[in-house]
Amino acid sequence: MAASTKTMLRMCLLAVVFMQCLLTTPSQAQGLCPVSLTLPGACASDRPTWDCFLSLDGRYGASAMIQKCQCSNAGGGSHICSCLGVCSAVGGGAV
Repeated sequence: MAASTKTMLRMCLLAVVFMQCLLTTPSQAQGLCPVSLTLPGACASDRPTWDCFLSLDGRYGASAMIQKCQCSNAGGGSHICSCLGVCSAVGGGAV
């Protein structure tokens, strides 16, 4: 095989591999899922969403990409942190 033919073949193979890496099937999509955690005490008055983020991020790790947190007092001396996280990391179905 000529050198230019080998180079062209390598470039085509590289392009196919690159395009395949860019494509995702619906089952591979990184959707967001709701996740919640009940914690003791009331929501922090000065930064409730930040405290919820830290609690859920600590539980699931950075790969969960926790976002859009909300804190609500549940009564009985506890509060509920509700956030969204990457489904594959938090174990849920896509929203």
